[in-house]
Amino acid sequence: MERESIDFTNKTLARYNKEMLSIAGILCRIIYEDEMSRITKDYNEIIKPSIKSDDEDTKCVRERLEKLERQAARVLDHFTFKPSMQNLSIGREIESRFFNCKWRERDLTILSTKGVTEISKVRFPDPEMKGFIKNVPVVPNIILEQCNVFFKKSTNPIKKMTNQDVLYELKNRNLCENEMIEFLKWWNKYNFRLATSEKAQLMQFATIHTCDESRPLTLNSFVYFLNPGIIPPDVDLPPEVLPYNISKNLQHQDLKRCFGWSELPLVSWARFIADHPDLEVSSKFAEKVFQILERNFQNTSQPNKETICQLFSQKKCIPTKFGMKFEMKFPHETYFHYVNLFSDLPIIQFQKPSSVQNVMELLGVRKVVELQIIFDRLVEQRDCDHMQLAKYLALELKNLKEDEIMKLKTTPIWPKENSVDPESSTRRFIISDLYTPTPINREFGMPILYWKRWSRYTLEGRFVVVGSVMYSIFSTCLTFIYIYIYFFVGKFLIYLSLHD
Repeated sequence: MERESIDFTNKTLARYNKEMLSIAGILCRIIYEDEMSRITKDYNEIIKPSIKSDDEDTKCVRERLEKLERQAARVLDHFTFKPSMQNLSIGREIESRFFNCKWRERDLTILSTKGVTEISKVRFPDPEMKGFIKNVPVVPNIILEQCNVFFKKSTNPIKKMTNQDVLYELKNRNLCENEMIEFLKWWNKYNFRLATSEKAQLMQFATIHTCDESRPLTLNSFVYFLNPGIIPPDVDLPPEVLPYNISKNLQHQDLKRCFGWSELPLVSWARFIADHPDLEVSSKFAEKVFQILERNFQNTSQPNKETICQLFSQKKCIPTKFGMKFEMKFPHETYFHYVNLFSDLPIIQFQKPSSVQNVMELLGVRKVVELQIIFDRLVEQRDCDHMQLAKYLALELKNLKEDEIMKLKTTPIWPKENSVDPESSTRRFIISDLYTPTPINREFGMPILYWKRWSRYTLEGRFVVVGSVMYSIFSTCLTFIYIYIYFFVGKFLIYLSLHD
């Protein structure tokens, strides 16, 4: 049968000739599918094992895959029907049967990014989805560029990517950090096209697997994103915080508007970190936590400050130097670094104590030694110099309460100077019962405060004078009496010497 003499006029011959052309189309399809089966075999033997072993991006595999794609492109180009005679219906009949017949109950197959796949399941590549779409079969770029005519002629045209394809991808695998970034950028750009139900599905099925988490997390498990200006990204964070490596690639307003997340509040982070096991073990960890709280102290509301105080005041989270021993203490058990009255006090031990000053005050770290501790040590005669004590109390006078000052005046903690009874040196007296160690007080045999080098003009001397009620009244009177006696006795002796 010659091409130019194919009869479509006679009804019987026309039917016969069309069936013959259909057979030609079916034969072409059989040959085409045989070529695709060979490509499938090569793909399964060479490419697929490399993909499973995460070796897809190596240069060798990439070259093999490109070679296979070029081979598939040649097959598609070879089976792209082109007009070769005046009667175009002949070619159309063969072409129609080629595309429409079912080969083993399958549609026409082509090589995609997931191997040889039915054309109805393949999608055109979308540059904005390329970063996170891996499981949805996509037309390789080489085939797309060289076989565009073939796809136009197909009676089952390839479709563009849809939201359903995105959902299919999310349901079938977890995303890494870079893929999640690309996915969120796509969502942010096309947020206005997404229905509320679609957004809920995306939140439900989009999962991320990071090296820090033992199990993948869905997007709807996140509540907060991190503001590095408040909390640095190199500290432990609650699991409901979106990883900073992801959130830093989007604007904060977009994270709020598109995804409904909010900025992680400092007090929420404090609740999480207060239960961290390292807080009561590692001094470096504790110092870093307190430095973060200190940095945001001025911008923290009073209710939040109270919450922070409640969280940490019941934790042994303050690193201290207890004599030569280092250990963690409750805040109320510790003292600031400048409290040096006793050598064995638990002093806060930070590399930069000034960097946590406000937080330490909030938690109740002590600025002065409790008077009861001082009294107990004085009574026990243990590691307590009353002269050093007076100097210390004089420096901390502004931090003492009125009842504490009154207790100092009425408690027998001061030693008396004694040259007769050695045993009496261990006794303690009220400050108002003793007199300052001046020559005139000694001459009159008054009970003298024991002091090695007395000077009422030193800081501790002024403190003792203020505490001693009798000094200002009695000692002044004694001075005037002494001057009076000295003057008149002197005059009387001079008078006697002149009249002798």
